[in-house]
Amino acid sequence: MKIFTRIGLCAFLFCGYSPPATAQDFRLSKDAAGRLSHPYFFGAHIYRVPSLDMDSVLADMATMKELGMNLVNIQETWAWDNPREDKYDFSNLKTLVEEARKLDLMASITVTMEVMPKWVWDAYPDCRLLNASNQPYEDPTQYVMPADGKPGPCWDHPGVQKEAERFLARIAEEMSAYENVVYWNVWQEAHLWYFKSGASPADKLVPYNPETLDHFRDFLREKYKTLDALNDGWKIRYGSWREVDPPRVSFSVPSYLDWSRFIHEEYIGNTLNWRRQALLKHDALKRPVGAHTATPYFGTTCEFHFSECLDFYGTSFYPTVSIFKGFEPSERLMDRDFSRYQELWGSLFHLSYSRCAAKTHTKTVRERQFLVSEMACGPYNDAFTVRGEVTGADLRRWLLLQLAAGSQGVILWNTRPEHFWNEAQGQGFLDAEGKPTERAEVIRSFAKATKKHQIRLVGAVNPITPVALFQDEALFRFAQGSGQAGIVVEAIRGCYRACFDAGIEADFMDGDREEPHSLSSYRVVIHPFPAVMSDETAQKLRSYVEQGGVLIAGPTPSRFDEHGFARLSFMSREAEQLFGVRHASIRQVAEFDGQKRWTPEPRRFGDLLPATRLTGIGMLEGLQPKAAMYIQTFQPTTAEPILRWNDEIVGTKNTVGEGTAYLFGTLFSHSILGENCKDFQTALERILFASRIPQRQDRDLFVCDRAHPFGPIVFVINKTGEKKTWTSPIAEDLLTEERFQAGDTVEIEPYDLRAFVIDTNLN
Repeated sequence: MKIFTRIGLCAFLFCGYSPPATAQDFRLSKDAAGRLSHPYFFGAHIYRVPSLDMDSVLADMATMKELGMNLVNIQETWAWDNPREDKYDFSNLKTLVEEARKLDLMASITVTMEVMPKWVWDAYPDCRLLNASNQPYEDPTQYVMPADGKPGPCWDHPGVQKEAERFLARIAEEMSAYENVVYWNVWQEAHLWYFKSGASPADKLVPYNPETLDHFRDFLREKYKTLDALNDGWKIRYGSWREVDPPRVSFSVPSYLDWSRFIHEEYIGNTLNWRRQALLKHDALKRPVGAHTATPYFGTTCEFHFSECLDFYGTSFYPTVSIFKGFEPSERLMDRDFSRYQELWGSLFHLSYSRCAAKTHTKTVRERQFLVSEMACGPYNDAFTVRGEVTGADLRRWLLLQLAAGSQGVILWNTRPEHFWNEAQGQGFLDAEGKPTERAEVIRSFAKATKKHQIRLVGAVNPITPVALFQDEALFRFAQGSGQAGIVVEAIRGCYRACFDAGIEADFMDGDREEPHSLSSYRVVIHPFPAVMSDETAQKLRSYVEQGGVLIAGPTPSRFDEHGFARLSFMSREAEQLFGVRHASIRQVAEFDGQKRWTPEPRRFGDLLPATRLTGIGMLEGLQPKAAMYIQTFQPTTAEPILRWNDEIVGTKNTVGEGTAYLFGTLFSHSILGENCKDFQTALERILFASRIPQRQDRDLFVCDRAHPFGPIVFVINKTGEKKTWTSPIAEDLLTEERFQAGDTVEIEPYDLRAFVIDTNLN
């Protein structure tokens, strides 16, 4: 099988991609075309209890219409709409949906089930989530703050399910008469957030309720088939399935990997699925159902699994809160240029992860859309803390970034400034009186652009990139159980930034579920920290490389197996064959700046090597990259050395079949991200470009396309603090409508981006 071959593209089935797609690459079925008939969703959240007065909300809806927005999102809470067992009150919801219909606005409804009515809490006292100590989580608060009622009750409780399904049936029936309601959102920022002050990590993992434990055992039966196989995998001796119990105090045990995976994939996924089914059963119009997270579950593949239950999937996007993560000290964020650079690549990292988790670019049972379901459009205050202002330029930049990442819709949070508790006077694109701010004028131009180009925006695809970052669930759960999940997350983040700096888009892949033939859509696969690796995963990667793929891996591959058991030889036989080496030695190494961001405290002399540079040889000749975290040395069997530490080999290149496997005995991701190591950045780029990854002429510009048969929309990002120029084909600026002829030079401001609609018929 040839790597990186052209696969036919069709809308919402994001498949393989090589050069920019042309019209003949798209084959729209009648069914798929019907699903693309809606406009690009552009709206805002307008209502949640405790709300502003209805007159203000209705006035804001009229302002949204005047600005060109086309959708209002209404957040309904179960406790407010169903205050007694025999009472349902959807009067406010109907008023808002009817007003939206009069204004020719679409509506979406977010049902916040975690804010459960007090009468349900009282009717089923055993529905409280149980923690690892079998203590109930008692919080029947009837407010949406601080986290929309999360974690809520145990959703496996049959009584709670019965009452919840009754409510969902009723709201679906009430809304069946309103054709302007276009989709449901069944879990706002899906997560099991736990807010008990001073709780231990063991107490925070919920639920340990009897119903959930029964489902966990069913999950294990499906996975292991027999109790003997489970006992063999966990290295334990249960006498019956009823004895099987998840870990409760120490998570550094094999059962934790299955337990944590079950909670995040099956418990959340099953909850999403039965909510969706309950709505569809009673919704005469069978509208699509989705959900979104606050931020992606970086490092884990659980979202790739539970997004399959839905028709659309997405994320919140708050550059005012959550983009600036990593190893840099907070004082660096006071530097405007550094902060803006972090925002550019950090936003794409966040949004692209969520889009890939939605699997909008793969063939799945159900076509799925990617929506940015909450996006900041004002400052994010926090009780007594008042944050900096959000300018119109900020909002314009964020809108273009989420569009570049591939959204088919964006919902702003919210209209007027927030009036309730922690976020008071923050958010919003209108002022306290409902008058448009500077940010509202950006909304007007964006709304005009998305309306004009809605066919391209809704039907466009983010083609599969030539590079993918390999995500391994067992690795993440092992790191999480060890209290070191941050190492895995930052390794992924570092590799993404390295690709961004090289001008290369990178996808994120579910390494567990991808088959070798699916891997072959990518020219290069990067596994930055393969410390936990099953034999099956090693064989899958070997098959990928044999067929012509390029694998770049970080240190300690297969040091642990999928159950967390250490391999005494440090590498499995399969990994040794894949990389053409045997393990020789391993040491931990200090950081260059004296910090301990990822380095453990030494317990005695000799625990840490001093900060050290390595020496490139062969294709890495002339480079001296900084070691980070580990120095692992190898004894090559079939591989050739490309990196040395003194006289020992730390990096290798192995030819396997038609492809190549590269192995580094140090965390090059941390070196690039944390140590800002230019030599490791160059080393990675040499390998990428030697692997036939297209290289941009102007390395200061990051360019990404959204392909469509009418012509792509191209996003050009200036990564530098200096004004740059881009040579345009025949194109139109998405927001300003300025026209350019072939060969025109277009200016891109420092740390900014522009979007261009390309006219392929005239180029």
